Amino acid sequence: MKKIFLILFILVNVFSLEQNDKTKVLPLLFVNIDVLNIKEKPDLSSQTIGLYTNGEAVEVINKQNGWIETKDGYIPSKFVFFIKPKLNSAKKIIRIQKEKLLLRKEPSKNGEILGFLTKGQRIYSLNKKGNWIKTPYGYITLKDTSFSATKSKKIVKKEQTVKLKIKKIAKTKLPAISLKDPIIKFSQKAYLKLEKEKIKKIKFNFETYLVKLLQSNKEYDNSYLNHKLTRLKNLISQDKYNFDFYFRATIGHNRDISDTGSFTDKSNINSELVLTKRLYDGQKNYTYNKKAFLEKRLSQLEHLKTKEKVILLGLDIYTNLLLAQEQIKIQKKVQKYKQSLLNNLNKRAKVLKVIDLDRLSLQNEILDIEKNLIILKQTYKTYTHIFRQSIDLAASGRLMLDWFDVSKSTSNLHNLKKMAVTKNSNITISQNKLKLMQADIVMQHSRKDWEIDFSATAGHKKTKSKEGSNRYSANGTAWNTALVFKYPIYERNDITLNVQKAKIETLQSKNILNMQQKETLNLVERKFNEYNQYNKLHTILKKQSKILTQSKEGYKKRYLLGVGTYKDFSEELTKHLSNENDFLINSVNVRKAFIELSILTGDSFFGK
Repeated sequence: MKKIFLILFILVNVFSLEQNDKTKVLPLLFVNIDVLNIKEKPDLSSQTIGLYTNGEAVEVINKQNGWIETKDGYIPSKFVFFIKPKLNSAKKIIRIQKEKLLLRKEPSKNGEILGFLTKGQRIYSLNKKGNWIKTPYGYITLKDTSFSATKSKKIVKKEQTVKLKIKKIAKTKLPAISLKDPIIKFSQKAYLKLEKEKIKKIKFNFETYLVKLLQSNKEYDNSYLNHKLTRLKNLISQDKYNFDFYFRATIGHNRDISDTGSFTDKSNINSELVLTKRLYDGQKNYTYNKKAFLEKRLSQLEHLKTKEKVILLGLDIYTNLLLAQEQIKIQKKVQKYKQSLLNNLNKRAKVLKVIDLDRLSLQNEILDIEKNLIILKQTYKTYTHIFRQSIDLAASGRLMLDWFDVSKSTSNLHNLKKMAVTKNSNITISQNKLKLMQADIVMQHSRKDWEIDFSATAGHKKTKSKEGSNRYSANGTAWNTALVFKYPIYERNDITLNVQKAKIETLQSKNILNMQQKETLNLVERKFNEYNQYNKLHTILKKQSKILTQSKEGYKKRYLLGVGTYKDFSEELTKHLSNENDFLINSVNVRKAFIELSILTGDSFFGK
């Protein structure tokens, strides 16, 4: 009697018997790869609207041109296999009521698995053998489902959740699959993971970012070009002390008048090679030595200053994005923590059958976190755009920034100030400009000095002359060497006025240097104090974090045991979140203060 009752129970729960059902039973094919995409149209480039998994039975509506039309869409025929159905006169129709039902070759649990049927599919029943029902494709039974009846509700619920997730993804618009690889050959879990993590991650550390920033920054590139231009200008200015060698031709006429009043007319045609060289002038020492050296040094310092400016810009861009990235992580961590607690409260609410006000408060707090995440993600998106623009990053993918470590400063304030006076780029630039102004005074004075040039000529001369009624003609080769001495008596560009101008500019440079020294020393002291304060705060926040973590867990246990209130636990959790956020911001500030202090004192930083 019990066996009969069990068989009836199986038939009612697994199948709906439809003796006279006129509904057409569609033929079945079975998927033979891990995951098979369902297409909206019989075209590999069309939209993907769902998927079948390995061994799943597919009801065939039509077959044409290498494609199979199913009730869900279209699939390529080469990725399914056919089991020849065995039909006889008995044609009872059964409809599958379970989510998955294994199809076996033999009526045994050890029989070869041919595939599985899904809920809602119709199939012919040929006959019944014990607990097994024979179909045209193989054998099925209630006890041979995809999950055992003896499994816990948790496992069943988990498997159903996985299926729901797959269906949810199937409804979303998925990218078209490549013609070369039309099928994603992964398991269901791998496919879900691929959908979640299909965006490529691009990792950066601070040093790598700075290298790319310097390479792509136009201002830094221009400062380097200016440095090269300065070197070329110095070479050009020094070129006047090199040899000049050129060909010269002259055609002319002149008249010589003697003391007696007679005159001689001459016509000249000359062609010659000329060699000249400036041997000495008062500016030579300045041009070769002082000016060239000082201007080269100045261009180097200005290039370095531009580099420091770009580093500080990159520091702000990098830390802003890093801070937004880490704040999102903290919010997600708290969200996950509160969601876990909410699941616990939901179970308690089902048992007690009452409305749990704590649960409602927790749901509201989770919604607040979601609101915060929306704002943070928008901020992250903005900083990501700035980051990409700064280095002309074209590659698509999610940016992942690493923390960068800085060594703890062991110098005292006095040493740092000494370093700043001698190494700070602003101060050294002003010092160099002052030296240039002082040298310019010497150069203006040197314009009153002698100039000595060497000149040599060699060529051919042809002269025709007429003296009274007589005519003469002369041809010949001529050469000449000479030293030319020149001393300025008067110049339109007054030397005295230029000296006065250079002295005034020198006084201005001294004033600028003094102001920059005071400003830099004050800035070093302020940054040094900030850096020490951030370090002290870092130690305190780290200790607080340990205490609040223990306190949070303690309040959680008290609340779950019914000893404490949710309000107390929630307040403690808020304190812990606030501490984590403060610790994160302070960690960024410590690094920024160290790098800013390093740049102010001229300390080496990332190959500076």
